[in-house]
Amino acid sequence: MVLAAFGDIHGNWPALKAALAAIDDAGIRTIVCTGDTVAGYPFPNEVLDCLDQRNISTVQGSRDKLTASLIRSGGQSIKRSSKDAATAMRWTYDHLSSANVEYLRALPRAQRVTVDGVDVYVCHGAPDAVNRFIGKDTTPDQFNRYRESARADIVIGGNTHEPFHRQVQDTLFVNPGSLGCDDRGAVYAIVSTEVEPWTVEFCYAEYDREAAEDAVRSAGLPPVERSTV
Repeated sequence: MVLAAFGDIHGNWPALKAALAAIDDAGIRTIVCTGDTVAGYPFPNEVLDCLDQRNISTVQGSRDKLTASLIRSGGQSIKRSSKDAATAMRWTYDHLSSANVEYLRALPRAQRVTVDGVDVYVCHGAPDAVNRFIGKDTTPDQFNRYRESARADIVIGGNTHEPFHRQVQDTLFVNPGSLGCDDRGAVYAIVSTEVEPWTVEFCYAEYDREAAEDAVRSAGLPPVERSTV
């Protein structure tokens, strides 16, 4: 089995296009997304239309949930968010099509994908909470709890914007990083179980990052916080 994983797109359609073109060129057909698809760059409809049309297995990220529930909550859903994050989510909600608001609302908290007998668990943060994460600061005890919770061969989660992978006993943990907010390019992970030990490769697709930042400014959105490590 070979699959591609990405997440934390944050509305960056140029980055998503570049990554998908590279994934398609590599002949990879199984793709999963760890959520936080919108709120950052001014292309939420393009991103969601693409994910939906291509039937990419996508879970609901924290910003996806907050954005979709903005009106129903009377604005309370983003009350604890930073000023910039709240501005991005309000802008996104105002510019989303009705169909895409419903698409965000309907996204599941987690998904299981089985390919060639390999069970893959996809979430936004960690198996037990959307606001947690899989990364270098995850403790051995947390990894063991996540293994027990997910009960899968591979666990894929995002949220931190930092690419990471680790084999813990019989479970491979992968964080693909942030496709839309990394200064090195549109980052995604390729996970292969074709050989032992299983491998994870982080790839960076080139796109016009300056043009994407210009679009943010032109839309009146706050600057997007980007990862450089």
